[in-house]
Amino acid sequence: MHKIYSRPRIRIPRVITGTKRKMRSEKTKKMTTLVVILIIAFSTVKLILDAVLPIFDTLCENRAKSIATIVSNEQATNVMRQHTYDELFTIEKDNNRQCHYDKIKCHSYQ
Repeated sequence: MHKIYSRPRIRIPRVITGTKRKMRSEKTKKMTTLVVILIIAFSTVKLILDAVLPIFDTLCENRAKSIATIVSNEQATNVMRQHTYDELFTIEKDNNRQCHYDKIKCHSYQ
């Protein structure tokens, strides 16, 4: 084969548990593979959760502010149903039909 068509092979090191002896039993190989897969899986889940949790926190905070605004607007509407604009201020017109705001009435609610 010509040199142009050859490529270097990727050399993957063998996993050795504990000592430098070769793994001889099939059970040990399977357990090592399982442990490596679990470590990769848990680290991937942790990285994804670390990236996504701040987004969820921001969304929850914005939703809570929205709900608080809706509730306060509903309560203000309920309070204002008991009052009319005439109670808040009076409008007087002079001889030239110009409007003048006479005074603003202030009520103290307890």
